[in-house]
Amino acid sequence: MEELKHGHWIAADKQQGTPETGYWTERYLKCSICDYERRHSWLRGEQPKYCENCGNIMDGDKNGK
Repeated sequence: MEELKHGHWIAADKQQGTPETGYWTERYLKCSICDYERRHSWLRGEQPKYCENCGNIMDGDKNGK
């Protein structure tokens, strides 16, 4: 069994679209441990407590982020 790690969510965004369809910005959260991109809707301050990809806790890492 792997040791449980403590990470944090990184807020990120990507511009999507084409000149024909128009452009929009897609916002998502990225896991600091496995780089998993959580694209479900979320509100600032109400982020998931764990990463559903790697299972680690998102309560801050050694740098206190």
